[in-house]
Amino acid sequence: MATICIARPVYDDKGLKESFAKKDKKPTPSLSDRTKQKWEKFSMKEQLKTWFPISTWLVNYDIKGKLLGDVIAGLTIGVVNIPQGMAFAALTLLPPVFGLYVSFFPVIFYVLMGSCHHQSWGGFGVTAIMSGDAVSRILDAQQQSSVAPCVVDSNIGTTIPFETLSPNNSETTTLQPGTGDPDNLDTIVDVAITITMLAGIMQVIMGLLRLGFVSVYLSKSFIQALTTGAACHVITSQVPRALGITIDRFGGPFSIVWTWVEIFKNIPNINWATFIVSAVSLGMLIGLAYVNDKFKDKLPVPIPMDMIVVVIVTILSFAIKINEKFQVQIVDEIPLGFPTPKLPSPSLAGSLMIDAFAIALVTYAIDISLGKTIADKYDYKIDDNQEMLASGVANTISAPFLCYISGPSLARIWIVDRAGGTTQLTSAINCVLVLLMMLFLGQLLEPLPLAVLAILLIFSLKGMLWQVRFLPDVFKQSKWDFMVWLFTVLTVVFLGVAIGLFASLGFSLILVAIRLQLPSFREEGKIEGSELFLDSKGFEVKVNPKYTIFHMESSLCFVNAVQFRKKLMAVSGVEAIRGSAKKLMTNEEATQTPEKQAGESEDDTPDGIATVENGTNPPTKGDVDSNSNEMASSSKEEGNHLGEGRGKVIIINCSSFNFVDLDGSRLLASIIKECKTKGVRVMLAACTGSVHNTLMNSGQFDDVTGVFYPTLLDAYTSPQDEEGEEEE
Repeated sequence: MATICIARPVYDDKGLKESFAKKDKKPTPSLSDRTKQKWEKFSMKEQLKTWFPISTWLVNYDIKGKLLGDVIAGLTIGVVNIPQGMAFAALTLLPPVFGLYVSFFPVIFYVLMGSCHHQSWGGFGVTAIMSGDAVSRILDAQQQSSVAPCVVDSNIGTTIPFETLSPNNSETTTLQPGTGDPDNLDTIVDVAITITMLAGIMQVIMGLLRLGFVSVYLSKSFIQALTTGAACHVITSQVPRALGITIDRFGGPFSIVWTWVEIFKNIPNINWATFIVSAVSLGMLIGLAYVNDKFKDKLPVPIPMDMIVVVIVTILSFAIKINEKFQVQIVDEIPLGFPTPKLPSPSLAGSLMIDAFAIALVTYAIDISLGKTIADKYDYKIDDNQEMLASGVANTISAPFLCYISGPSLARIWIVDRAGGTTQLTSAINCVLVLLMMLFLGQLLEPLPLAVLAILLIFSLKGMLWQVRFLPDVFKQSKWDFMVWLFTVLTVVFLGVAIGLFASLGFSLILVAIRLQLPSFREEGKIEGSELFLDSKGFEVKVNPKYTIFHMESSLCFVNAVQFRKKLMAVSGVEAIRGSAKKLMTNEEATQTPEKQAGESEDDTPDGIATVENGTNPPTKGDVDSNSNEMASSSKEEGNHLGEGRGKVIIINCSSFNFVDLDGSRLLASIIKECKTKGVRVMLAACTGSVHNTLMNSGQFDDVTGVFYPTLLDAYTSPQDEEGEEEE
């Protein structure tokens, strides 16, 4: 076994600075100086390269090594993105054709500005349903009559001219085909594009201000639970369409419960032709998914399941005339060409601000989560702030082109990976394919049954639902993360995505505060013959009765300051010293001789006469001497046996202090001074540079010396005299 042998002097804070501090250390520049230096180094050319990463990777593109894989991946992802985008449009209460728009316009801007080589931009189910909730709420608020729930046909968003709003409900909306009132579609579009632009603007601002670090507040457990809960809402919304039934639409908390109640109530009203279409489509998807998984090592690219199902069922629907014969709702009219641009409605901005912020946060969090996962796999870095900016620009500029909120996709990014895509050229090829569909081929999808889109959505979210399998592992690994996971998924499912998001964020921050308030404490001992200090309960260590080495595994702040002091005093025995001192004082008072008591009371007693109350006789001198000896012996014994780990020196292991606030600084200074009055010396060992600076700048340690030591070993081996003060 290798050994370590080091001989060096014992250093305290003062000695370390005298020996190794830089003599020519430059002062920290002021804010104005730092701003001036950055401005002098600023280069617009370099900034444009940062804002548009395509300018870097495109000029160095390896045609021979990457082109074939990117083309195959681009075509594959294109045939997946088209039906997915159309299906996600329904979640926002928009016609399917809007899915083509969101699979084209925002993708272009992400190609130009995205820093993740494998990310596939387009429709995103979680944010689509969050946007749909906002649309429903605004429509509900515009109703002015009855509060009874209205009927929502399962075929929301069939065609542009066929969606209208029932004016007889203030709580829910009625969207039925064939009423010929396009004004309600205008309202839906206004809300959808307004919330898209607001979310985009927020992301742009946060990106320019370099606030990409906000993603650290969204833990992996939080994101998994959020997406699982949102998937439950998406699937619930698509079940009626897959069954061909009409149900009441509910909004607000527990809407998912009432929706399922309505689904079961309407089981007798199932359109069996629609049910068969859904069952066949689902069976095909399961079979193709099995083939993809079984032969994934032999297939050059995954089989495009979604497009195969869409093509086959569309052909059958057209041949059988399924809409006319069996009343199975279809996509119907898809207008060709580009949409007429439309500006968002400023009057809606105020009521959509919170929804937009939640959507912006979720979109960015999942973008970063997926992006970093794939980037780590291929050993490249993505820029958090640039991703925020790219997402914001993509949504802001595409909103006037009738695009609902866009984002990444867990399914599509792994399709790109498996198909061999390596750059954003895959997304550019996807745009070409979608453009052909928008301009020339869109009408080929008009016979597509809406039930197929519902099944595609449900099947694509199986991975999100299957995330519940991680729950037992999370419970074993961390009870705190388990609580976050469970609380988040339950609040999202039962209270809604937006409410669940903010409630869960608050819950997560509360748990962080609780963990700060209830940290782990331990007393440490030294392993003989080494410089290691470990937990005295878990390791065979030497515990010197003269020393108490105390370690709190958390930062020290106002939240846990009281707990820290209580534990430290209990472990070190300082409280026992205080208690013994008080008891000794009481004993001394009790052992005073009658003569001394009489002498002390003469001045306070009339005529100098000492009195004895209750008729008791004063103790004799022999009794007093006997009691005095017993009490003095008891006090001495108690003072010599303060308990395990108590001694004349307390060493606080500060290595776990990431920060110390002003309350923590005051607490440490007061402990040092209080212990000094009791003959106990306190040392602070292994402080980080920032913690040391905080303590020194607090003004609490100006008159305190010989306290700071760079390591536990320096503090432990520092020379001590009998009074616990450092030897001169």
